[in-house]
Amino acid sequence: MPPLEQLEELAKALTRFLWHDESSFFAVPRAQEAHRLPGFLRVADTIRPLRDLQETSGWPPWLKEFIPQLIKIFDVLAYTWGWGELLKPEEVRAAYIQRRHEQFRESYLIPIQEAARLCRMHFSSIDCPSVVEELCETIPPIDFDLMPRMNPQDRLDPLWDAIYRKQGAFLLGESFPSLSGAGGDAEQFAPDRVLGEALKFAHRKLERLVAQAKAEQRTSPTEQPPLRPVLELPFYLAEDQPWHGALPEVREAAFKDLISQVGQIDLILFTVTDIELHAALRLVEPLPRRKFVQKGFVQQETYYLGRLGTCNMAVTKCRMGSVGSGSAELATQHAIQIWRPRAIIMAGIAFGKEPAKQRIADVLVASEIIPYEPQRVGEALTIRRGAVVPASTTLLNRFDNVPHWSFSRPDRSPSGKVVGPVLSGEKLVDDLAFKSSLFNAHPTAIGGEMEGAGLAAAAHRHGVPWIMAKGICDWADGAKHDSHQPLAAAAAMSLVHNVLSQADVLHGLEKKIL
Repeated sequence: MPPLEQLEELAKALTRFLWHDESSFFAVPRAQEAHRLPGFLRVADTIRPLRDLQETSGWPPWLKEFIPQLIKIFDVLAYTWGWGELLKPEEVRAAYIQRRHEQFRESYLIPIQEAARLCRMHFSSIDCPSVVEELCETIPPIDFDLMPRMNPQDRLDPLWDAIYRKQGAFLLGESFPSLSGAGGDAEQFAPDRVLGEALKFAHRKLERLVAQAKAEQRTSPTEQPPLRPVLELPFYLAEDQPWHGALPEVREAAFKDLISQVGQIDLILFTVTDIELHAALRLVEPLPRRKFVQKGFVQQETYYLGRLGTCNMAVTKCRMGSVGSGSAELATQHAIQIWRPRAIIMAGIAFGKEPAKQRIADVLVASEIIPYEPQRVGEALTIRRGAVVPASTTLLNRFDNVPHWSFSRPDRSPSGKVVGPVLSGEKLVDDLAFKSSLFNAHPTAIGGEMEGAGLAAAAHRHGVPWIMAKGICDWADGAKHDSHQPLAAAAAMSLVHNVLSQADVLHGLEKKIL
């Protein structure tokens, strides 16, 4: 079995090689950068020892499946770029690079120098666009990543710069050849982006596994425990999943029209992020005798009126956290005063407790909220003073009785439902040590999030029944990412929709009279 240090070095090499793109769920390789060869070679060097490990009988199951998949993804990327030779041993690789350098000088550098000499003889300006265009069409693409460093005097500026930019843009375009000679396959492979996203997915998984192994190693310095199997998901795109449907058509409603419907509204559904709001709206239908979901503004808040299952509701989005402007507590108070609902539900995403017992997209149903922020901090002792707020008995009963609910994850396995106390605080937790301290102090908790404490406090103060259901999107262990947030939000909304689709589900809950 490869040592932990070897896996950690591979994770670091992948981190340097990959480019983080905040606008995408996954990152892509540095395909837009001309100088990506050093990072590629570093990853190739760290993968090579793993490639030679043929005996896997003593490996844990997750590692036995993960390492070959990672190697295959990287090999496909290498051959797609035409760098298959660079995966070979050092001496073969060095000879290959030297050969490319010689080919570059003979095939490209000398013709370019001669072309520049002719340009100087016949044109007063080397920057003539037609000349540069003609040269770029006659000179083959230059492999800038493998060319030797050149003396500034040999670059023949500005002609060289113009050709460099032109050919560089060609090299880094989105035209990719078929893969041949890799594992016997000969098929049209996807562009850099798809391969890069798959590699990035594997990278994040490796980072999380390494962090978990190091944490377990610290807890038992004399004896290193084996890595626990982590049930992860294969690479998938959210937009390809059946739960990622189209958003409904929304029409703006005037304030008077919106307020005139207060008597029809039974529920308030709270979300926090755009991902959660979109997951809710995908399941919302127009109110009876309405053709569109309505959107309107009441003072500082925005509400969407529609029907979910058998219940008429107002959907809204508060800001992250329980306190502060626009937070869950203030938004809950505002919604209660305006709509006088029979109940309040918050649905969205949360972090899980332990991947060995839970899975991504399992839905946590809060039997109570444990605020972990209030505490007395002394020199020798910290005493937690947060008041535990129980959820509505009636709503908890409804969410606990859904035998026919099912939600399929991308690997076609079903999501689970976990009922229990949920931690809530102002911190966006992504540290394994801090997370462990929270669960050590509250061992019965099943997960954590940031808005439940504000919701529970405001609803309890006004006597409105409430409950919270949030899907697990990560483990808050130092490897937090947002790739599973749409999935987790969709799972939570699916459970809410299933519960509210039952007739008389709100029986026993009366509309609030202020």
